[in-house]
Amino acid sequence: MTDAATGGADATVIPAAAPAAAPAPAAAPVGAAAALLAGKVDPAAAPAAPAASAAPAPTPAAPAGQSFLDSIEGLPDDVKTWAQSKGFPTLKDAIEAGFQSEKLVGADTVPLPTDENDKEGLDRAYKALGRPDDVSAYGLDKIEGADPAFAGAMGAAFLDAGLNPAQAAKLAAANQAYAVAAEEKAQAEYQTRSSAEVTELATEWGKDFDARVELGARAARQYGLIDHAPAIERAIGSKAMLQLLHKIGASTGEAAFEIGDHKPGFSLSQDQAKARIESLKQDKAFGAKLLAGDATSKEEWTRLHQIGHPDQKAPA
Repeated sequence: MTDAATGGADATVIPAAAPAAAPAPAAAPVGAAAALLAGKVDPAAAPAAPAASAAPAPTPAAPAGQSFLDSIEGLPDDVKTWAQSKGFPTLKDAIEAGFQSEKLVGADTVPLPTDENDKEGLDRAYKALGRPDDVSAYGLDKIEGADPAFAGAMGAAFLDAGLNPAQAAKLAAANQAYAVAAEEKAQAEYQTRSSAEVTELATEWGKDFDARVELGARAARQYGLIDHAPAIERAIGSKAMLQLLHKIGASTGEAAFEIGDHKPGFSLSQDQAKARIESLKQDKAFGAKLLAGDATSKEEWTRLHQIGHPDQKAPA
């Protein structure tokens, strides 16, 4: 018999062993971590972690002093110069950058104007950004309280600046908000200044303040100035207006009706008495006193009619 290790052709085949008896059922397998916790496995004997896969080989860098752009045949010099200025290390980086740029810009592009004097280029860019063809698209004339002349002037300026309607609306809203805030501030300052002037005059006039103010009010009613008082006050100031109206009242004989020792009506002419009667007809406070039977008011009313209408009896 030739041994099988010798490689002889007549090597004897060793018969297979008889089948062994079936093993008893094994327990459920235990994971490596559970085994470690149970102390059944030597950590040193735990299977080693699989080796990390090798990283792909980097793209070979261009030789020193050269660029991958040098290997591209037919590349125009200006394109090559532009690509070099971008500093792309590899062709892959250049292609990816171009792809991302096209996604951002899109296929439809508009050339930028060369400078601020490039009217054609500016008009092209403004049109692409939504500048309308006419100022009416801005809708400035529809803003509540807008001055038509101002709306037209601003619309022309917006159009010249290349603004689209959304931009114009934001500017118009900002201008409106500023104007409202400025007006509110001016009103508050005016009220503060007016109150201070009236307080100052009250201190100067002392106990005669109310009587002199009433004298001025009567003069304002007599000469039709009462409706213009707000405008006069803004023009010359609160204190100056009250002083002026008091002087008018005193110079026209209204002083005869101030609180004092003078009898009412003694210094009035017939025309002045008639004017005084018409003025008192509009004076609700005087009318209330007269109806209540106030002696001073009744005496004044009677004497006025004696001078202004001597042929008539004073109405009750």
